[in-house]
Amino acid sequence: MEDDLTEPDTLQDAIRGAVDQWCIRNGGMALALIAAVDLIDPDGVPLLSVTQMPDQLTHRSMGLTAYLTEWYRDDASTEMVTAAYGVWEDDD
Repeated sequence: MEDDLTEPDTLQDAIRGAVDQWCIRNGGMALALIAAVDLIDPDGVPLLSVTQMPDQLTHRSMGLTAYLTEWYRDDASTEMVTAAYGVWEDDD
């Protein structure tokens, strides 16, 4: 049997393929995605790769980005309060 799996050409292709496969297994269809990958290339140079679905509408990209900004802002606030609470508890 010939192996029909090929390596994606780009990170965008790999991410989109993974999302599509997940949707096939679990139902549904992706309308938009934003992926940011902080990486180091083979020469040790840091890179930030940001990708989205091909032909993704700008309002979907901006909506996801705005939502994620608030999501992580809330997460950071929770972490800071939790850390401060731990400091306050240690002072007793």
